[in-house]
Amino acid sequence: MRKLFLLLLKSSNLLFFIALQVVCAILIIQYNPYQQASFLSTSNGTVGKMNESATNVADYLDLKKVNDSLAVENQRLYQLLDNSYYYNQSKIDTACRAHYNQSYTYLASKVVQNTFTKSANYITINRGSSHGVKVNSGLLGPNGVVGIITNTSENYSLAMSFLNKRFSTSGKIKGSNYFGPMLWNNNNIKTVTLTNIPDYASINIGDTIETTGYSHIFPEGIMIGVIKSFDNKKGEPFYEVKVTLSSDFSNLNYVYVVNNLFADEIIELEKNIK
Repeated sequence: MRKLFLLLLKSSNLLFFIALQVVCAILIIQYNPYQQASFLSTSNGTVGKMNESATNVADYLDLKKVNDSLAVENQRLYQLLDNSYYYNQSKIDTACRAHYNQSYTYLASKVVQNTFTKSANYITINRGSSHGVKVNSGLLGPNGVVGIITNTSENYSLAMSFLNKRFSTSGKIKGSNYFGPMLWNNNNIKTVTLTNIPDYASINIGDTIETTGYSHIFPEGIMIGVIKSFDNKKGEPFYEVKVTLSSDFSNLNYVYVVNNLFADEIIELEKNIK
């Protein structure tokens, strides 16, 4: 305390000079309209910038909550899509919503680990068996198909990425019934190959490729990608179609587990096939 007092005493002349400068500035601003307007304009601008910075920081800290709420809302909207329901009446008389049963449910989840530079890539999400995730459930990103669940624990699940040489799903040209298996050839994280499309099929670069609904994993009509090129250089009666994936696997954050409510029934029935 004594040192502080001595310091103030030693600096008393400087402090007195500063106090006089402040008083002079206040008097000038108070009794001169031009200086008063200039001061208010400058101070308002400074305060505005400070408030804007504080708001930006608050918005940034609130992003996780916003993203979570958007993911949940997208989950709800997915479940309202027509391809999540099937018509359960044998006689078609009136097409009311009561005659439709839900076939698929969607669960929003966050990616906690994702690889895309290997030949066998996987995605880990923060939802598991305690949340209703099952092996062989599909995994969708905001822009389309991204994988299939292969393992689950209580709170986490592992999915085989589309960018995995073992991954396979069927795709069809939107607006037609031409379909075939789709495989990744480990060359490009944006390109996969669609085969078994007959060379007489009418296709064009830029056509949309979507899921067929022929498996019990993905509903029909989910985006996969667009046609990049096609040819039949091998002389076979089928095109080899290169498809640019709609999902960006280097930028996955929130994904959706899609669960077919009738998968077990379908699998049990197909066991009878010899």
